[in-house]
Amino acid sequence: MKNNFSNQIKPSPLIGKPNDWFSHIVIVRSDVKREYFPTEEAYISEQECILRSEQIAEFLEQFKVRATILPANDNLAQSLVELKPDLCINFVDSIRGSLSLASGVPGIFDLLNLPYVGAGTLGLSINSNKFLSKTLLENADIPTPRYQLFQTPRQELEYDMRFPLIVKLNEEHGSVGMANVSVVTTEKELHARASELLEVYKQPVLVEEFIDDAREITGVVVESTQIKSFLSERVYEKPKDEQFKLLTFETKWATDLGLEEPVSYTQFETDNKQLVANIKRDLRHAFDVLRMDDYARFDIMVDKYNNYYFIDCNANPTLGPESSVARAARANNQKFETILIDILKRNKLDLKDN
Repeated sequence: MKNNFSNQIKPSPLIGKPNDWFSHIVIVRSDVKREYFPTEEAYISEQECILRSEQIAEFLEQFKVRATILPANDNLAQSLVELKPDLCINFVDSIRGSLSLASGVPGIFDLLNLPYVGAGTLGLSINSNKFLSKTLLENADIPTPRYQLFQTPRQELEYDMRFPLIVKLNEEHGSVGMANVSVVTTEKELHARASELLEVYKQPVLVEEFIDDAREITGVVVESTQIKSFLSERVYEKPKDEQFKLLTFETKWATDLGLEEPVSYTQFETDNKQLVANIKRDLRHAFDVLRMDDYARFDIMVDKYNNYYFIDCNANPTLGPESSVARAARANNQKFETILIDILKRNKLDLKDN
């Protein structure tokens, strides 16, 4: 079982390069088939794990480390037994299209006593449930907008919830199900959108207060011989004919849809040093509270009064040279290669119990 690095004693620096630490690393990715997913959106958001697995394998080969890619299918456990890798990198976000089942993959690593990159079974279980994640954040005094879980489309809205509200899938990441109609201003719109998502995706819907006219911050935590955290601002234009600015599925996956990239990442700039300190403090706290490991990404809104809110929390986010983690890092003068080496270094050092 994994331990939280925040509570570990810092070791001496590790000497050498990745090929001094590992000879064979296995990258385990989702077994992506169109029939597993209820919509094309869900399929597209998961299909990218194929490309990022290949990209990381290329980096490992450049480091002179043998890399093998395995899909998380019925043969996974037997393949791992036969290969006996030094380390596994977990890129599995779903099993047969279900995000909640993906938490079983680190359980296989633990059962086979194989070290691995990424969150453990508990961390991934929490990550697949946004309502649970927000409840844990709230109990830890980490700010998040008021929220409510809808199990049925006609469920009554709690009295303290205030419009505008955003309606999102409880178990999906990657902006799946996010469209301009996701932000609602009346109960009629709320019930219509909730009904649509419940019918299509067969999972609960999370409703939360929408933070309008806010700066969108990406917070990244990376663990190595020391904890790194950095903030960047996600910048894109609001369509002229829309009332609210929102990162929709089409905006997030523009290049995969054959469109120009509309989103850029810049260093988060503010004269309020205390604001930055508070957000970074809560980044690390949230990382531990949600039982994340090695690296994570957080979406944070900062309103015009400098109040900040944790909107979404991602264990094992996309890791690749053009991922949001890498782009946020570059905005802070951090090379993706350095981040990857930091994560590998942390997994060679005796910082975890697997």
